Amino acid sequence: MKKPSQKQQVLSILKRNGSISNHYCIDTRLTTRLGAIIHKLRNEGNDITSKMDGRDCIYTLHRKVVMSYRIPLLDKTIEVYG
Repeated sequence: MKKPSQKQQVLSILKRNGSISNHYCIDTRLTTRLGAIIHKLRNEGNDITSKMDGRDCIYTLHRKVVMSYRIPLLDKTIEVYG
């Protein structure tokens, strides 16, 4: 099985966690060029914002809610993102 590309890994982390930082990518040895990968993902239509936190840059993926499910028994709402 082929290993996912760095771009696929970054997008997967953004979808799962909502954000990713430069320091995280360097610490986990994912990539040292996160800014270039984010640029490519933005050009593909992903809504990603950046925020500086000291010397670290944190990128956040903004997703649109496609559908919401209300579960009264559990008193919870589950959101499905597109």
